[in-house]
Amino acid sequence: MSRTPIATTPISPSFTPSADVWYPDGTAILVAEGEAFRVYSGMLARQSPVFADMFALPQPPGSEDTTYEGCPVVYMADSASEMRIFLRILHDGRYAPCNTGSTSTSWSLTSHGLNLLRSDNHSMLHNLDPGSLPDLLRISTKYGVTYLRNLAIASLHYYFPLQVHRFSDMAQTRTEKMSIGQLFYLANVCRETQAVTLLVLVLCCCAHLELKYILYGVSPTAASFSFDRAPLSRIMPHSSLDPTSHEELDPANKRLVMHSRHHLCRLARLKTYHIVFFGPKHGDAICKDASAKLARRLLAGSPDDGFVSPFIGTAQADTMLSFCAKCKQEFRTCTEKGMAAAWETLPGIYEQGSWEKKLQLR
Repeated sequence: MSRTPIATTPISPSFTPSADVWYPDGTAILVAEGEAFRVYSGMLARQSPVFADMFALPQPPGSEDTTYEGCPVVYMADSASEMRIFLRILHDGRYAPCNTGSTSTSWSLTSHGLNLLRSDNHSMLHNLDPGSLPDLLRISTKYGVTYLRNLAIASLHYYFPLQVHRFSDMAQTRTEKMSIGQLFYLANVCRETQAVTLLVLVLCCCAHLELKYILYGVSPTAASFSFDRAPLSRIMPHSSLDPTSHEELDPANKRLVMHSRHHLCRLARLKTYHIVFFGPKHGDAICKDASAKLARRLLAGSPDDGFVSPFIGTAQADTMLSFCAKCKQEFRTCTEKGMAAAWETLPGIYEQGSWEKKLQLR
């Protein structure tokens, strides 16, 4: 099986060969948005029940566009970028070395949260632009390629971990790798594909954005996001999103995100930052004054509606206060327990039951 680089010149009035996925000895041609992919129908049929059924149908007689060099031509409703990444992974062993049709991804509960136990298959998608992963999740689900769907979800969980401290500490990485538009697109894809565990984590990130973005959306590469609204970082445009278009949460996701902000804020005050809003038990006047100042700063950090996140990174927690040693330890213990308690309720806030239930459904 070899792929010969060719010039992207039209081979028909209606399509142009792909520079990435075109095998001269391929047995079928798939066309998406005018880009033609010459592929192996048998290979696709073995990995996808949808393609197996499609190629089993008799080819209808008709126009010159129904065959090319003896190969059936099938026009797809998917975007060219989706088909490109999907077909490259299914065909090219160097691009995806472990496409065996199975994955050993598993899940476990620990005292500190949830662990995603990844096999070596996870690393094969780790080098992909994270903006391509939602496309891969959507199209692998659509065509029933279960192992590739699982790998896409596992790869996305690198950026949206299932452990509360890793989730908070990965905030800066998410800021660097994804824009707000990409985050909204991912949330909508998670709902469409019923990737419910991932959906909870993505919606939680969406809830930390400014209200104007949640309510009205953004252009896909308009801004990056983070829990602390850091300055804009490097943005990697999403492969299938038009930078001039508009991206926003679908109505169901938007409702849940707006609904969740009140609950997250309440958890922050009553659980994570209890010591900040109610004062340390053992501190002197200096410690209590420092606590009051931090409380005011936390509230001032969200001018829209006083939103406060119940999730903070461990490094951030250690630099937030100038407490005495005893109060600092009390602060760490309080935030640690508070974050764990808030994390436990997160699936319920987004109407997805419990973490344990989500694991049982996988």
